[in-house]
Amino acid sequence: MTSNIEEAAASKRPLEAEDVPDAKRPRLEGAEPERTQDDDFDELLGSDADFDLLAAPAALPVEETARKDFVERLLSGGSRVEEDELEELLAVLHDKAPSWGAVRHWRCAALFLACVARSSRTCRAAFVASTSGLHLLGQVLREAVAGLEGDAKQRQEAGMLALACLAALKALPLGRATLWEHRQAIGKPFDQLHRWCGRERSALAAELR
Repeated sequence: MTSNIEEAAASKRPLEAEDVPDAKRPRLEGAEPERTQDDDFDELLGSDADFDLLAAPAALPVEETARKDFVERLLSGGSRVEEDELEELLAVLHDKAPSWGAVRHWRCAALFLACVARSSRTCRAAFVASTSGLHLLGQVLREAVAGLEGDAKQRQEAGMLALACLAALKALPLGRATLWEHRQAIGKPFDQLHRWCGRERSALAAELR
C-alpha cells in the first residue's frame, strides 16, 4: 500500500489531472495552471523561484525567519538528520514551531519526517525510541487526515503531509509491539487514511494508495 509513495512524491503529474496530454486538455481562459507535486514540495522546502535579484530584500516576519532557518538546517545536511541532532530538532518542532503558524508548523514537521525517512538506520531507530518521535508522526498524520476529510481546498496540502508520513512509516523500524503501543496515536489515523483512500476515486487517493 505504501510501496510507491516515494515514486509518487517525485512525479510531476498534476495530482488531480487525468492522464491526458496537455495539448488535448481544454483550458479555460484566465484559469491558473494546474499545480504539480513538485510545486507543493517547492513550497514545503521554502523555494522562492520568482524573485527580483535587483529588488531590496524585504524584512521577513520573525516566524518566517525561524521557519527558513529550520528548513536550511535540514537541507544543509543533505535532507538527512543526524542522530546527535534528532532530539534538538524534535524539541524545536514541539516547543517553537507551533508559534510560527499552523501552515509553517505542519510543513516543517512534514519535511522533518521526510528527512528522517532518508536518514541512517541508527537515526531512524533513535526516532522510534524517542518519547516525542512517534508522537510527532501521529500528530502530522492526524492533521493530514483532517485536511483530506475536510474542505477540498485543503486536500493538496493535506496530501503532501500524508506522503511525508507514509514515507516515514515505510522507512522506520516499527515492530508489532511498537505499533500496538501507539495504536491510538498512529494506528487510528492510519486506518482513517486507509478508509478515505478506499472510498475516494481521485488521483490524490490513488497516489496515497
